[in-house]
Amino acid sequence: MPNTLLLKVSMWLASSLVIVTLTACSSLPTTPNTTIRINQSRIAYQYQPSQQAQLPTVVFQSGLGDDHTVWRAVLQGLNQQVATFSYDRPGYGASSQASSPRDPCQLAQEQHQLLKAVGVRPPYLLVGHSLGGLYEYVYATLYPEEVAGLVLLDPTHPQHLTRMQAEAPQAARMLSEATLLFTSTARQEFKAQQTCLHQLKPELAVNIPVRLLVSSKRSVLEQGAFAQLLAELAQDWQRKTHAPQIQAINSGHYIQTEQPQAVVAAIHELLTLKP
Repeated sequence: MPNTLLLKVSMWLASSLVIVTLTACSSLPTTPNTTIRINQSRIAYQYQPSQQAQLPTVVFQSGLGDDHTVWRAVLQGLNQQVATFSYDRPGYGASSQASSPRDPCQLAQEQHQLLKAVGVRPPYLLVGHSLGGLYEYVYATLYPEEVAGLVLLDPTHPQHLTRMQAEAPQAARMLSEATLLFTSTARQEFKAQQTCLHQLKPELAVNIPVRLLVSSKRSVLEQGAFAQLLAELAQDWQRKTHAPQIQAINSGHYIQTEQPQAVVAAIHELLTLKP
């Protein structure tokens, strides 16, 4: 789920077409090349190790309704010396459906189990888009000793839905109606997006470096009170993560497909930081 849920709904088909186009142009496999069973779900993943053992593995987490293919352009932009791990969450892509809850804490724990089972050792540089950004933030909160950094792309704020209902009710009503178009897995993730978050610390550990990338292109549906809400949530993300700045990217919600070089640059910047 994007930082702008309403935009996700209004652009669902258009975004899918963009992703399909990028997929057709990519030399990467159309699905992750290996599967493993976690919590009774068969999870498909793609792991590219590196000879640079001192560098963290870059772990990607997609947004609501998306599989690993949304990261194609970013993966192509990273050199072969960077270790990467991308996967399809249960219910998406080549992975089977999930029988376990779909709340952020459960998904962060599943990612933790997955990385351990595959043998990908920490530290990790976590990269998350939209709702996947929230999941990576939760992971960094639950397992801070494993995280070398975070790159968040239009991350869904923990209070996004609650505040939208209060401050942008028209947008919230449209969103509620649009959930009928979601897949079963997407609906479960959508409904559970705020579950368990009250158990977490209110801020990220200060020793985890963060790059916060926020799209600057706004659709007609994102004007007025809704646009103001998005700006305020981005500012709160900066506070919660101690990010040095909010990096405005000349892009729509899918920064990783429209401006992949900005994501690659943020990843390299964190990889070159001295511990």
